[in-house]
This record gives sequence, C-alpha cells and structure tokens, in this order.
Amino acid sequence: LFRSGGGGFKKPTADTHLSWQGSSMSGTLLDLLPNLEILDLSQCTWLTYEILDTFVRLITTSQRMVPLEMISIGGCCIPDLEKKGLLLNELTGKKPLISTVCQKKGLIFY
Repeated sequence: LFRSGGGGFKKPTADTHLSWQGSSMSGTLLDLLPNLEILDLSQCTWLTYEILDTFVRLITTSQRMVPLEMISIGGCCIPDLEKKGLLLNELTGKKPLISTVCQKKGLIFY
C-alpha cells in the first residue's frame, strides 16, 4: 500500500517485482527506492538485529532527506524484539518508526 495525497492509503495499480539476483549493489534499499515510505519486513525469518541496526544507522546518518516513515518488523525471529524495537526507536526519534506489531495483509497500523 502507498500513502495517497489525502493521508489515507491506496493499493498500487499494478503488481511489481524487485530482484537483486546476481547484483553487487553498493548502497541501500533507499538508493533504489528513494520515495519508499513504508518497509514491511513482518515475519521475515532472515532478518537479524544486526542487519536492521546497520540499515537504520545508515538511513539516520544519511545526508539526504529520507521519506521512510515506518519499518515493520513484527513476527521476525529477533530475540527480545520489543526491547530492540524500543532501542531503535530511541535512535531514530521514531523517524522512521520501528513497529514490532505484526502487520495484517493489506492494512497498515501505527
């Protein structure tokens, strides 16, 4: 879902596919998707705290304006998920908000 001009959310008009197969990217996801506002990583079993921490530190120290508003990590296999989410929110000042609430398909909760 993408934020519409009216503050609500709308469904994208077309399905998309993003593949990094065989890539040697030397940046972050935001370099590829500079207008990304919500990154939903809910229930991603591959996500570790170290990966998330590194990504969050990169975007919070970025010299450019980052429109990312929320990173959802609910249901990920990160030990002490709630505590680490709070630590990351202290680091970011909740911009982006690190949400440990598991997102329901098609709905975004703050």
